[in-house]
This record gives sequence, structure tokens and C-alpha cells, in this order.
Amino acid sequence: VLGRWKVRLEREKRISEVLLKCRRSTALTSFRGWIPVSKIADLHNTVDPYTDGDSRVFMHIQGEAGGETVHKRGVPPTYFRTNKYTESFQAIVDTYGVARYKEVNPGLFTIVTFPFTFGVMYGDIGHGFLVMMGALYLIWNEKKLTAMARSGNMSEILGYAFGARYALLPMGFFALYCGSIYNDMVSVPLALFESSWVFEANGTYATFTQHDISGSNFSGSNFLESNISGSNATYTVYPYGVDPTWHHSANSLGFFNSLKMKMSVILGVTHMLLGIFLGALNHIYFGDCVSLFAEWIPRVVFMLSTFGYMCMMIIIKWTTDYGCQYGDKDHLLCPKEPPSLIQAMIAMFLRPWEEGTLYEGQREIQIMLVVTALLMIPAMLFLKPCINHNNSHSSLRRQRRGQDGSYQAVAHSDDSLDEERGPMREIDSKGSEGGPLSFRSYEELHEDNFSRHDDDHHHGDDGDDDHGDGQHSFSEELIHQGIHTIEYVLGCVSNTASYLRLWALSLAHAQLAEVFWEKFIQGSLEANNPVFLVVGFAVWAFATFGVLLCMDLLECFLHALRLHWVEFQNKVFLYHQR
Repeated sequence: VLGRWKVRLEREKRISEVLLKCRRSTALTSFRGWIPVSKIADLHNTVDPYTDGDSRVFMHIQGEAGGETVHKRGVPPTYFRTNKYTESFQAIVDTYGVARYKEVNPGLFTIVTFPFTFGVMYGDIGHGFLVMMGALYLIWNEKKLTAMARSGNMSEILGYAFGARYALLPMGFFALYCGSIYNDMVSVPLALFESSWVFEANGTYATFTQHDISGSNFSGSNFLESNISGSNATYTVYPYGVDPTWHHSANSLGFFNSLKMKMSVILGVTHMLLGIFLGALNHIYFGDCVSLFAEWIPRVVFMLSTFGYMCMMIIIKWTTDYGCQYGDKDHLLCPKEPPSLIQAMIAMFLRPWEEGTLYEGQREIQIMLVVTALLMIPAMLFLKPCINHNNSHSSLRRQRRGQDGSYQAVAHSDDSLDEERGPMREIDSKGSEGGPLSFRSYEELHEDNFSRHDDDHHHGDDGDDDHGDGQHSFSEELIHQGIHTIEYVLGCVSNTASYLRLWALSLAHAQLAEVFWEKFIQGSLEANNPVFLVVGFAVWAFATFGVLLCMDLLECFLHALRLHWVEFQNKVFLYHQR
């Protein structure tokens, strides 16, 4: 009984919300809104049974005959078709900002980029598998859990997880995938293939060999040396992911820090460039050539000249053989010293005349890129306001020639609209016991609740104040453009640095898993006591579930959410949509 009462109460609440959006008088109720073309048939099927034989109910749909969208009442609202799988990702995008009508929908790309960025931070084969299995369980029992949620018997925490079940599924998959790249399963590497390194430890001595090629013996160090024997260098690459031997070396943390930090920068710049190129599609579709050539192109050139070049340097350093090998004991000898990329980027702007050591001709290329990046800043600042100002003056001169008699302005006639705006009957709010029918014109029945959306760059056409308004609009637009230019330039730096959270969260997750494994599992094994082993496994399982599968999952989710809102979507959406 209580459940049926809640359903009826919810139904009455929704009816009241709809009625609050209607115009109501003593005996009449009228309302107006937008409907997708694909839903017109469903609307007819719902309303027609109540309109047959009842002259007091009337429904009129503009543009129904031609099937085209009608823009006579302003810009249509945005409507995206979603299903159970895409609904969660579209909600992530809409929480930040809703795309304008006919703009590119970032939600389509978020379906892949959001779980992938989560997986980079949460990368672990075991934990990703458990998250994916949990999501599959929620999906498999969807009907049962939906009924539980509607009856109000589902807890709040379970309700959150159930609502995000279709997002958790790809998140778990990409966490498993990235964990396979890191070769990390609850902090234990998997030797799926033969390692390129052989580690033999005896007391304080360590010997590294690779396929019958002996390395150097040195004391007190577990650093891996490269496979070089005299002048004959024979390198073998691990078939997939990271070689498991790296997890057991003393320089393991430094190796993974370097790998994940550089990978985070490359992924971050690529993600931001995707957002910038989606913004270009909007300019092209709407025919905004001024924004495309005077704003978008300088932005892309600036990004590629700075942080795009940084990604190129990372790839060059990864693919360059510096011929490093161990000499006496733990001293690493490199015929060609690997350069520091951070120092190279700082020197690129502060000392561009110095010759770099990363590749030949580095100084000339860096000088050209620095000059190009600096020239793009005034281009972003002045080009668009000046072009718009010149276009507005040209339009103003044409209008003045028309007022002088050279050209005659023709008044716009909207006869077709007047034909459609015939007398219209409203719904009688009192039902069959209502008063007499009321007939009014379209304008009388429907006061315009939707204000017409003026163009963003519309200028007044009053001849007396044209000059003053032009000066004011130009200075205002210049200030507006200056704010967004500064925001973009500084944002390129801060947003790129923000993607380092991919490295930081991945490092934190891996270190927590390693600490739990060493303290609770390895410690119990070393005690040689079955009671300690049972207790240690129980503590490890509860710590893994509470900290890594709940708290850290939520933390990585929130950071992935921030990366999409702040770093990605502000490159796609226009300023007024944020």
C-alpha cells in the first residue's frame, strides 16, 4: 500500500510541475514547447484519443507537414538521444555544459576518453577485473535491482553504484587494460613471457644477464643494465607491456615515474587537441570563418609550438640510443648524456640561442617555434575583434546608403506565419464542467515565453548612435577577447600540468597496493604460521576492498571527471556555455 501511495504521489508531483509551466486563466490552460521530430508520432498517439470529439482540446505543431525544424521562436533546445549505456556519459557532459543546437556533442567521445583516463590512473589487472565483474553483476540483475530502487528498498550507496553500472563496466575494462600495460596485478607482476633480464642475487652481489650474455658484477646495487657486450649491442624487447623484472629492481620507482609522467603529458596534450579540433567542427558547420581563421588556427599553432613540441621531444628521447652501460660497480657510463626535458623546455624560452643536445638543428627549430608561439598571442588577441569591427562598419555604411535613397529597404513579410497563426482553442482546465469556449488569436493565447535569441555579434542600427555604439562594442569585444586569450595561454600551461595527475594517481594506487601486499601477505608468509596467514589475508582483503576498490576508485573517478570538465570540455564549448 505504501509503495502504491508513493507512485501516485510522484505522479501528482510531475503533473503539478507541468501545470506550473502552463499559462492558466479562469477556464483555460495553454502551453507551448519544443518536441523532436522523431517524437511527433508518439505525441499524436498520446493526445489524439483525448481530442477526438472534443472541440475544447486543440494541438498545433509548427513545421509538422514539412518535417523541418522551425526557428521562428528562437534557437531550439538541445536534445540528444541516449540509451542505457550512453546516458551516464551524456550526464557527465551536461553537468558541465550543454552543447548548443546542432553543435558537436562531446558525449560521444567521452564514452571512450572518460573510462580510459580513469584506467590510466587506476591501472591494475586484479582491481580492474573486480570492478568490471561488479558492473556485470549489476547489469545482469538490472530488473531485480530496478524494482528494488523503485520500491525504495535500495541503500543510497548501492543506488549510486547501480546508476553508474554502465560507466563502471568500461572503467573496469580500461583499468584492466592499463594494468596489463604496467604488468601490475595487485602489485605482483605477471611473467607471461620470458623476461629479457635474468636477475641472480647472492648476498650483497647481483648479476644481470640476458640470454647467455653476461653483464657486470657490482656490489650493493640492483640497477638493471642494458644489453651491451663490447661493440655488439643486442637488444630484445618484452613482447607486451613492462618487463616484470623492472618491478624487482632498485630503480623500479624511478623507471615507472619517468614512464608514467611522460605518458601523462602525451595523453593530456592529445586529449586537449581533440577538444580544440571538435571546436573547429563547430566553426565549420555554422560557417563562422572569422573564429576559425582568426582564433582557432592561432590557438592550434600555439599549442603545437609549445606542448606539442614537448611531446615530440619525449618521443625522440624514448627512441634514441644513448649507449649507456655500467662500468665499475654501480657507476652508469653514457657516451652521450641524455638531456633533461624539463631543463630543455625552460632553456627553450629563456636561452633559445643555446644549442641543444637532443637532436641536430635543435636550436634553429626551437627559435622558430618560440617566435611562432609569441606571434600567435597578439593574433588571438587582435585579429577577431578587428575583423568584426571592420565588418560592422561595412554593414553600417551599406545601411546609410539605403537611408540616403541609393537603396530601398524592403520590409520583411511573414504571410506564411500569419496564415499559421489562426484562432486557436485552449484546453479547458475544468474538464467537461468548464465554462464556454474561448477563441483568441495566436498572439493573445500565447505570449512569447521564449525571448528571441539575438545574434551574439548583433549591432544596433540606430543612425544617431551608431558611431558611439561601434566604439563601445569594439572596446568591449577587445576586452572580452583579451580575457579569453590570457585564459587560453595560461590554461595551456596549467591544463598540461593538470594531466600529471594521471601519473600521480597511478603511482599512489600502485604504491598502496604494494604496501598492503608486503605488509599483510608477505609478512604473514614469512611468519610461517597458518593463523597469521589467515588473519593477514583477511586484513589484506578488507584493506583492498575499502581503500582501493572503494575510496581510490572514487578518487580516480573524480579526477577523471575534473580532467574532462576543466581540461577537455572548455576547449570544445564556447564561452557562454560554461
